[in-house]
Amino acid sequence: MKAPGTGLRLTRDVARVYASRGGMARAATHRWPVEGEYLSASEVGKRIGVSRKTAQVRMRRILDTQGALTWPALRLEKQT
Repeated sequence: MKAPGTGLRLTRDVARVYASRGGMARAATHRWPVEGEYLSASEVGKRIGVSRKTAQVRMRRILDTQGALTWPALRLEKQT
């Protein structure tokens, strides 16, 4: 048995690489309900022409305020 502290160490440079991915593996499997379709954040971002992160922020904000995701709301179109 090895003495404590003699295994692999996570250095700052290696930790930075892991941190840059964040929760991307989990985010890829998480689906959002948009008008009857279940789509990933990257798919929603491609459809509305924004980045994945921007799409996630918009979806979270819309769900918190309106309760349902719609394409006009995601595109930030004016609601009448």
